[in-house]
Amino acid sequence: MTRRESLRGAVSRLKGRGADALRAIPLRPTRPTTARGASRAALKVAALVAALAVALFVVGSAAAAFYDQYGFHPERNARSWAALEPSYADQGICQTCHAAQHASQAASRHHAVSCESCHGPLAAHAADEASTSLPLEEPPATICATCHASSSGKPVGFPQVELATHYRSGVCRACHDAHSTAVVRPPEVSHPLGNLPACITCHKPEGLKALPTGHERAADAVCLGCHAVGADGLHAGER
Repeated sequence: MTRRESLRGAVSRLKGRGADALRAIPLRPTRPTTARGASRAALKVAALVAALAVALFVVGSAAAAFYDQYGFHPERNARSWAALEPSYADQGICQTCHAAQHASQAASRHHAVSCESCHGPLAAHAADEASTSLPLEEPPATICATCHASSSGKPVGFPQVELATHYRSGVCRACHDAHSTAVVRPPEVSHPLGNLPACITCHKPEGLKALPTGHERAADAVCLGCHAVGADGLHAGER
């Protein structure tokens, strides 16, 4: 007698409502009864194993790539750092040729700012004897904005400007000396302002007095924000 037959006999000898429920459950074989069923089961197992293998390969490759880039490789890291060419010169090298600018900066609020923080890496410039007599290119306004663009996270009292409204031409050095941090006082309006047309009526490229380089056409309030003096004797930008 097979195990299945003995199980059927045991169920048939039971009585009551529970016995009826057990008899209603079909006793299906736990193994494929045909070659086709066995083949399908084998294919399912093979597909599952293949999917698992692919998943493990992908995860392993990603982990290996991540470790290769961000992992701890003492020897490789040391070799890569040693192979780098220095691109920044020492601060002391700059002052050997640019003594006047260094002296002006050393006495200003910019004394702790490295020359190359604004001028960029200059090791090649310092090493090239032919280039030491040439003036450096002036840093763009974006360099100034890196520190001085208005931001709520900066310390109270740190000089900040709203880039959208503060001299929109973007030529910071037209008014500010980057080494001494001194502000060039804008020229005062030398004529009465009452009963006059807009500033740009006369102060324009083709007007009686052309706009200075770097200026743009703007409303009177913008012009007078720099060039008009208040009752306290100060320009708006100096208060």
